[in-house]
Amino acid sequence: MLEGFFSFLFEFIGEFFLYMLFDRSSNPSKKRINTEIEKLKTESWFKVLYEEPNHKKRFETNDSVRHFIGEKGAKRIKNSKKHQQELIDLLHEAHLFEPSFIDVGKYSSSLTNKKK
Repeated sequence: MLEGFFSFLFEFIGEFFLYMLFDRSSNPSKKRINTEIEKLKTESWFKVLYEEPNHKKRFETNDSVRHFIGEKGAKRIKNSKKHQQELIDLLHEAHLFEPSFIDVGKYSSSLTNKKK
């Protein structure tokens, strides 16, 4: 009976440590993401992207962009044209799926003056 309990306990502890090791790497912390962004800012190509106001907002708020940076890490992104392009593609995708706001007042006079 006691042997089964210890077996369960060791298995549970082992799975817990594996979960902690692997789950953290797939869900990077805010601190890690921000650190990786700071490292990337030393790269001229990244600096140009980051300084563009709409992109800067995405680096700060978009979950997909931030997760990618945290998961890949600055070193891997710096050393891989493929990862650099993937990051740029994510920025463009984030732009496509952001809500856009149209000033309806700007167009309302032309809508109401149309003949029926």
